Amino acid sequence: MLHHLADPIDVRAHLREVFTTVPDAVRAERLAAVPGKRPDRLDGERSGRRTRFAAVLLALVPDAATQEWHGVLMERTPYEGVHGGQISIPGGEVEPTDPSRWATAQREFEEEMGVRVNEQDVVGQLTTLYIPPSGFEVDAFVAVLAEEPEWMPDEKEVAAVLRWSLHPEPVLTSQRIAMPRGAMHVPGYACEGRWIWGATAILLTELLAVVRWGRGTT
Repeated sequence: MLHHLADPIDVRAHLREVFTTVPDAVRAERLAAVPGKRPDRLDGERSGRRTRFAAVLLALVPDAATQEWHGVLMERTPYEGVHGGQISIPGGEVEPTDPSRWATAQREFEEEMGVRVNEQDVVGQLTTLYIPPSGFEVDAFVAVLAEEPEWMPDEKEVAAVLRWSLHPEPVLTSQRIAMPRGAMHVPGYACEGRWIWGATAILLTELLAVVRWGRGTT
């Protein structure tokens, strides 16, 4: 994956170029992680669900010892909402005072992880994703940090900070999990003893496809 580009400056330059040139067909590989039939935003609004808007930020950081890259995820604390206790990319709902989706992602990341990421570290965006269970439409930003900072997670929102290694390349598999309407097999990834599935797995699958395509163009 990115292990041959140890210098964060090189990684940023490489990924910025990749994100601006990657074909839509490559991005569409994210569909492999979709757990069954998935309503879109129009379907949700036709059924009377109000669309809400959110933004998330996936930070890629190098391991200090190996210089291998990993994405920083979080395990949400349990709560009554549909995403309580799940593994997610840090982020949250757009507020009226946010001037842009990026501002939302930056603010939410800082609130949840205790670290402010500069816009100059952003290398691109993943495809905007609609999440049927909660009615959120999510914009996802990807940033490359020069080193892993000292995380100071909000204990009310973050149960654990997780590191999703990009080397060797994660393999999309399936696991049987309990759902409100019964157990089912869903595609996803293992990460530190947890299971990543749903919207997070879809976005991560697109990231892997983009990075893999970029590796082939170098």
